[in-house]
Amino acid sequence: MILQPLALPVIAVAVIVFASLGFALRLMPLGSESRTTPPPRWDLPVRMITATLVVVGITEAAPALGPKLSGVLGAFPVYAAILTVFGHRSGAASATQVLRGLLLGLFGFAGFFLVLALLIERAGLALAFAGAIATTLAIQTASLIVVLRAPKALGAIAP
Repeated sequence: MILQPLALPVIAVAVIVFASLGFALRLMPLGSESRTTPPPRWDLPVRMITATLVVVGITEAAPALGPKLSGVLGAFPVYAAILTVFGHRSGAASATQVLRGLLLGLFGFAGFFLVLALLIERAGLALAFAGAIATTLAIQTASLIVVLRAPKALGAIAP
């Protein structure tokens, strides 16, 4: 792992993560509103089976991949890929909206782990997780308000 020898402070890593997410969000096209059709009955079971098979495959490959890489692959890429593929069934605009939503959700994910890293040794497990959950809820609420009030304020580059 190339970045493993770097020992950056938690706040520096958080700044890099939030800046990267903001940059990625700006690069995402806004996409057009797509008509939503109800998914077929098989949609959710197939998603569940697909996700399970991918996670089992990563778990089986864990001895070769190592614990860190298999842990990273088992989280974001799995659900992002599965949601995007199934979203694309309704068209490219739907897939784009799924990816924009995932990017917005990653701000809360990053906030959760930032607060956890800052508090877990100082405040203990219960308070650290309570603070991390509260932070995530606040970030997600702010993201929802931004999306509902001004979708173009997210600053995406028009396709």
